[in-house]
Amino acid sequence: MKKQKWFLAMLAVLIALLTVPAILSTTTVEAATIKLSKKKVTLVKGQKFKLKVKGTKKKVKWSSSKKSVATVSSKGVVKAKKKGKATITAKVGGKKLKCKVTVTVPKQEVNNNHNTSIRIEESKNTLAVGESIDIWIQCQGWSVSYDVSNVNIECSWGNWDSNNRCKLNVKGQFKGNTVLTVYDTIRPEIKDTITITVTQPVDSVYFSSTERTMVAGETYAVYSSVWPSDANNKKLNWTSSNTKVATVDQSGVVTAIGRGTATITAKAHNGRSASCTITVKDIDVVLPDLPKFIDEKKSDVAIRSTCLITDINLKKEYMSYSDQYILTLVFNGIKTYSDQGDNISSPCVIGYKLYDSDDVVVSSGTVYTTSVAVDDKFREEKIILDLSEGEYRLELLDVR
Repeated sequence: MKKQKWFLAMLAVLIALLTVPAILSTTTVEAATIKLSKKKVTLVKGQKFKLKVKGTKKKVKWSSSKKSVATVSSKGVVKAKKKGKATITAKVGGKKLKCKVTVTVPKQEVNNNHNTSIRIEESKNTLAVGESIDIWIQCQGWSVSYDVSNVNIECSWGNWDSNNRCKLNVKGQFKGNTVLTVYDTIRPEIKDTITITVTQPVDSVYFSSTERTMVAGETYAVYSSVWPSDANNKKLNWTSSNTKVATVDQSGVVTAIGRGTATITAKAHNGRSASCTITVKDIDVVLPDLPKFIDEKKSDVAIRSTCLITDINLKKEYMSYSDQYILTLVFNGIKTYSDQGDNISSPCVIGYKLYDSDDVVVSSGTVYTTSVAVDDKFREEKIILDLSEGEYRLELLDVR
């Protein structure tokens, strides 16, 4: 029994001795393999670069020795701020890993003779993304360079002319302002500057719908958007191709006026545009020439009463569930004769026929006004149901 206990104790000691080196070895290997993806990197002002710690899954604490030159985020993203040098440190446990960062700005030399003076000629200094302009520089010597405060422009040297001028081509890369400095490479204090503004133009205009059917009198707000969303001038100019069919205000609200088709267009300052076709449904009624006398006849030669129709107003109501219209004819007039005498009140009687565009009668009948005496005015309505969209013609008739 004692031998068995002694054997088990010796076995435990042996296992412990074998395990400790393995643990130490693992720790040593992990520590030895932790490293940064880059030990040094050169960035242009405004550029970003992501550093990675390899060989560990532990939390990394990032820091910069000079935040005015380069900053670093909690995820290791380095951003170049201005020309200079900085050291980015990644701390993992007790270990510190370093990366040297050099920040530069674009610079280009023309040649190697110094100047006594440098002057940038007055020129256009605002351009759109993708647009290019030429800037002329007056200089006596030939040693000329440039620096930019922001990398939103791309510069390239052009030719010299006979008046000691050199040309610098500037192309807009993205929206923003930058200070362009042109200086002598031997005597940098000899310099001139100009501020360049790059604007973002509208690339395209979008409508939520490119066609719509409306009823006369209805309004509709066209939803529009421009791309990109950071364009400097997003203002749109709204127009209608046919204001007798539909009008549009400068907020994009369309008002249906009359039957037909119109194109609503929104155009940006640089000509980019979008269009929507508006079809307006309505019923048009051609009225007879007014004023017009209407006789109620007892026979071919005998007249019971006469009225004068002075005006006819129209009221139209669209029934969306049936795609039909209700038309109301409003007759305005005065009674001019009655065989019963001037002081006896009786209705005026008006005959009518309504024709469609194929000259087919779609409605006809007789309208009786309220009882009026001679020289009294009247106003009477006649409702006509179930009319389809289109053009109609109204005829007034004597009644017998």
